[in-house]
Amino acid sequence: MMQPSLKASIFNSLGVLIVVLLFLNLFYVVYRLHYSDVTCEQSLLARRILFCALRPPRVEKVEPRQPFADNSEKCGDCKAGPLPEIDLLLKGGLLNGKHLSRIKNAEIAALLQSLRAHWCEVMRPPQPGASGLKDFCRQARTLNDALMQRALVARTRLKAPVWSVLLLACLILVWLSLRHYFDCKNQSPPIADSDGPQSGPENRSEAPLDITQEQLRELSEKLFRVQDDERQQLADELHDGLCQSLAALKMQVFRVEKGIDDEVNRDDCRKARQFIAQIIEDVRRLSHDLSPVILEDLGLGGALAHLANNFAALNDLKVSISVPDLEGCFSDEAARHVYRIVQEALNNVAKHAQASLLLLEAEVADDSVCFRIRDDGVGFSSDYADGSERNAAGLGLTSMVQRVRLLGGEFSLSTKPGAGCTVTFTVPGKTQV
Repeated sequence: MMQPSLKASIFNSLGVLIVVLLFLNLFYVVYRLHYSDVTCEQSLLARRILFCALRPPRVEKVEPRQPFADNSEKCGDCKAGPLPEIDLLLKGGLLNGKHLSRIKNAEIAALLQSLRAHWCEVMRPPQPGASGLKDFCRQARTLNDALMQRALVARTRLKAPVWSVLLLACLILVWLSLRHYFDCKNQSPPIADSDGPQSGPENRSEAPLDITQEQLRELSEKLFRVQDDERQQLADELHDGLCQSLAALKMQVFRVEKGIDDEVNRDDCRKARQFIAQIIEDVRRLSHDLSPVILEDLGLGGALAHLANNFAALNDLKVSISVPDLEGCFSDEAARHVYRIVQEALNNVAKHAQASLLLLEAEVADDSVCFRIRDDGVGFSSDYADGSERNAAGLGLTSMVQRVRLLGGEFSLSTKPGAGCTVTFTVPGKTQV
């Protein structure tokens, strides 16, 4: 196995290599951009040559060796003919304030020489265009096609280096992220002072574990807080939005019912109003379950008793409630966690237990409160109770355990097939979450 210093050296060398490759690709991209710009300008000159070739020639005195490369301002002027463009492509020069390099391709250079010779022949008085014009036009089209193809190829070859630069930039970001991660990971834990525990091997190995558990606890706390906030928002939307809309619908059906003379249709409207009223009641109950405002009105003890009574009425169960006054035992945050734990336990009874009797008990001790939810249902395998198959049981039981641990309490579950189930959890009093 490689030593840590060797690993760090290899990792840093890899970063330097990526940076060097990135700069080389940037230089190559700049070169390809310049080359693409030059090919585009050359293609534009070839198009001007073709345009001049297609216009009727005008009689003028043209010297066979007259240079126009240094007179680029005459480019594009059809009165001067295509000679400025041809000589600029052959010898290079300035075009619109930019330096244009000459054509280095031997075949294209030979084609330009032939074009210049044909044009001089075409413009030879007294009969301009008498000979060589067809060859000049044909060669002008060939030149235009060749230079346009060069420009397209240059533009296409520019894509690969640009993508390479983007890829290397992403690799740089990944490398920086990994380096930051390893730097944070390799930071040594703080050394305890002389009064605290010594920084021996055992303490050094336990310190990261303690930090991880604390981070997990904070994460669970934030997760449950966000979950409760979302439930509160959804409950408000159901109560203020959907319930109000259903109430307006109910009033509208009542108005329609008053205007109907047929007794059969009036009876249908009454049934519709009753059905809407039941939906409104169900939505209100769902809103209250999502956001237990009853905690603020009745306190934790009264809210748990109200929750158990409503649960028994909805599921046709007998219920026995023994919950004392818990005023002042918990903070608001802890009381909401306890309420959610009991609520989840009752939901499990409704979904799986097939019970006929439910017992809800709470016992206050000196420094803790013990809650117990018991049913006479079908129960389930002990593998779920000890947590070995908790994943198969869903997230409800896991959520209950996490909330109890967040409160600093203890959770236990006792069950077996055919003997019901008992959920017990103990929470310290005056818990501040």
